Amino acid sequence: SLTLHPLSWGFPPLHPAMFALSSSLCSLLAAWLLPSAVAGLGLVAVEPVEVGHVQHVTTEEPDPRTLEIRTLSVHPPIFLIPGLLNESEADEIVQLANNAAGGIWHRSDTVLSKETSDRRLSKAGVGEIRKLLQDTTKGDYDNFDGLLNFIKEAFTVHSRIARKEALQSGGEEGMNQTLSSFDANKDGQLDTEEMRAFASQMFSMPNHDGQLHAALAAHALPAAEPGTNLQSASIPIEAAVKADLPSYFTRLIEEQPHLQTRWSEQTWLPHRLPAVRLILQRAQAISGLPEDIINTSEALQVVKYGLHGHYSCHRDTTVDDTTGIRLATLGIFLNTPEKGGETAFPAANRDEQVSNWGIDEWKELDESCERTKNCPKLGGVIVPAHKGDGIFWYNVDPLALESGEGKRLLLRSLHCAAEVLEGEKWFANLWIHADRYGKSAETAAPVGASGAGGSKAEL
Repeated sequence: SLTLHPLSWGFPPLHPAMFALSSSLCSLLAAWLLPSAVAGLGLVAVEPVEVGHVQHVTTEEPDPRTLEIRTLSVHPPIFLIPGLLNESEADEIVQLANNAAGGIWHRSDTVLSKETSDRRLSKAGVGEIRKLLQDTTKGDYDNFDGLLNFIKEAFTVHSRIARKEALQSGGEEGMNQTLSSFDANKDGQLDTEEMRAFASQMFSMPNHDGQLHAALAAHALPAAEPGTNLQSASIPIEAAVKADLPSYFTRLIEEQPHLQTRWSEQTWLPHRLPAVRLILQRAQAISGLPEDIINTSEALQVVKYGLHGHYSCHRDTTVDDTTGIRLATLGIFLNTPEKGGETAFPAANRDEQVSNWGIDEWKELDESCERTKNCPKLGGVIVPAHKGDGIFWYNVDPLALESGEGKRLLLRSLHCAAEVLEGEKWFANLWIHADRYGKSAETAAPVGASGAGGSKAEL
């Protein structure tokens, strides 16, 4: 039977000095939103007990199934559910996703070549966008969630376009100032690491390696002497300004989109579909959460990763997440890729190291894990992609929420979808919310928003 924890997991409080940090590090830090607007909703936590511990639950279906829940990690609690879906059930989700997408998948890089439409969208008022969503979905709650995610991605792209345009509109002086801000040692040049930081922060491209740097150096330094090692060549800021880097990186991304933080295509399936309802029922059995909370989960996201598809290290909810509180994630492998495609948690099961980490150590891990090829090589817990298997983990401490302590992020929930090296990968995400109980997607306010009864700790 399922062991549900009645008490707090007992994570240590943050050092007071962490509250003085800038908001740019918020995604790296655990925090509280006090008081919690979700206290007393009947949230429970599955007790991990120890690595390798096995629990069983029986689903409430016309043909009940017994599911195995195997503990992969205690800190944070991560569980493997082998055979959560059988072959035909997994195939049905893939087929439904193909039908829902209608051949038009939403690309996660949210392509720069769509600048005109994205810019037009970004100029629309919030009211117009909400009306567009409501008219399009005709009150369909689940579909609303899917389109809202698409809108958010479009805004993300617009911010990237805006950065590029700001660099260009500022002229050579503006470009010089921006590039100089990445010149850490103030020597008037950008070395490989400094240029990687520029590519990552300005163009969401953390995979700027030596080979790519050599190509950039050849572009920016056409008069370089023969035999120069361009992979390690520093590029004078003056030369970088003249090389029109915004246009250079835009072309590079269009040609090799997998160089970005995330490369995949996705669509969303509404709760009303019987195949999705089945997943919701099994999510309730696994989590032990009330049915009403499971039913306010986001629409099922189905992700298609082609060759080189990946998603660099991230957490499924953050301190300033306007989508609210993604309490837990249920991920499902819908096929077995020929090679690659694991899900890795580099900070899991590393108590002796991670428990004493400060800001610098977490920042170093986050930045290292952003690089696609590093994802499955940093230790922790690595879950092979096997068709039908599920992974369940917590993004925040549910018992801290239930008790009224507030939104406590689990930093160790940091994870990544490793690069697909051969074939393709299909994956489904069900994000279970803790703050939309009894509310529709249109009225639910994020904790910490006006009227939600919380104030955000500034980190």
